[in-house]
Amino acid sequence: IDRLVGSAEELCRHKFGNFVIQHLLEHGGEQRRAAVVERLLPHMSYLSMHRTASHVVQQALNYGGVEGQLAIVRALLNAQGSNALAVVAASRYGSYVVEELAHLRCTWVVDEVRRHLTEAPLHLHRSAAFKRVATAYGLSLPCESGNTNEDKP
Repeated sequence: IDRLVGSAEELCRHKFGNFVIQHLLEHGGEQRRAAVVERLLPHMSYLSMHRTASHVVQQALNYGGVEGQLAIVRALLNAQGSNALAVVAASRYGSYVVEELAHLRCTWVVDEVRRHLTEAPLHLHRSAAFKRVATAYGLSLPCESGNTNEDKP
């Protein structure tokens, strides 16, 4: 089992291996679940946007305990660039992970995620996934200007 935990990041991206890691998160002991979450943390944003790994991240949020949840939230909130929380929210699979954060019983998490979403670049707002996440957080997205050409009167 320790070898599985050591390969958790790789396994959660595998079309069948992800079920093994999900099972460990759901049925493993507290220490085992914590070890899996710890292995995934450095890659949390990427895994959240991955087709199969996103399901593992959702299970980690559901079964990882309060400490695991907070560690995942911190990893997602601290990510930058192409792994930033708003980018995850705009992605096909990551959007479901960000929606899952709205169900956590920690108001500061929901408030902080909401803040990140409201500060997202406008081009991300076009994503159907981002719009769905924004709705889950009760946000109304700003309208984009139809005319951005400054040469016209």
